[in-house]
Amino acid sequence: MEDFMTCKQAVFTKHLGQRSFTTRDPTIPDSDELQIYFMFSCKPVFFEWVSLQDSPQREFLRRVDPPSTQKLIRVNLEQLATKARRTIKRKLKYLPVEAGLRRKLIDFAVNKAWDVLESTPIEHNTVHLHFRVLMVHRHVFGQMHAVDLVTRRSMEEQKACLVPAVEWSIESLESKRLTEDGTCSVCLDDLVCGGEGVLMPCAHVFHGDCIKKWLRTSHYCPVCRFEMPTS
Repeated sequence: MEDFMTCKQAVFTKHLGQRSFTTRDPTIPDSDELQIYFMFSCKPVFFEWVSLQDSPQREFLRRVDPPSTQKLIRVNLEQLATKARRTIKRKLKYLPVEAGLRRKLIDFAVNKAWDVLESTPIEHNTVHLHFRVLMVHRHVFGQMHAVDLVTRRSMEEQKACLVPAVEWSIESLESKRLTEDGTCSVCLDDLVCGGEGVLMPCAHVFHGDCIKKWLRTSHYCPVCRFEMPTS
C-alpha cells in the first residue's frame, strides 16, 4: 500500500493510502466504455483521555474501534472526464471523513485514476482503485463526562449489534464455488473445497444458511464487522 498523505492536527491524525490494478472483465460487452471502480474504506479510531481534577496529568480512558465504512463507486471513461468529482462527492457525503480531507481525497482519487489509465493495457476494460483512510481522533474529557460517556456508549454498542441487515441485501449475496478448504466462522464447521459458500461484500465466505441467519439478527460481518445496509 502506498502512503500519500499524513496530516497532523490538534485533535486527530489522518492517514490515507491507496492500491490499484487493472483487469479484463469478460462480462462487460466490448462495445461498453472502460469502467473505473473507486472503493473507499474509512476506518475511524478514537483515543479518549480523562483530564484529572487539580492535576495537569491526563489518564488514558480507552480506545474505541468502530467498524470500517466502505463505499464502491463506478464511473465510465466519459463520466471520469466530465463529472467524476461531483459524483464521488455526492456518494461520499456520509463517509466519516473530515470535509477538508474529503476534498483532498476526491482530488487524489480522480488524479490517480488518470495516472493508472495511462498504463492500462489495451485489452483491459476495468480499473480498480482502493483508497483506505485511517482517521485517529484524540479527545480529552472531564471526569464526570467520561463516566457518562462510557456507560452510554456501551449500551449503544450492544444495541447496534442487534440491528439486522435489510432483507434485499441478504438475498443479494452471491454464492461461490469454494477453491480451498476453510471454516465457517458462524457455525465453526468446515467449508469444503469444491462445495458452495456465500460471499460477503468484504470477501469473507460462510455457509449460506449460517450467514443469512446471522444477518437477520446482526448487520455486521462476524469476522471483520463490515456493515451491511440496514433499514
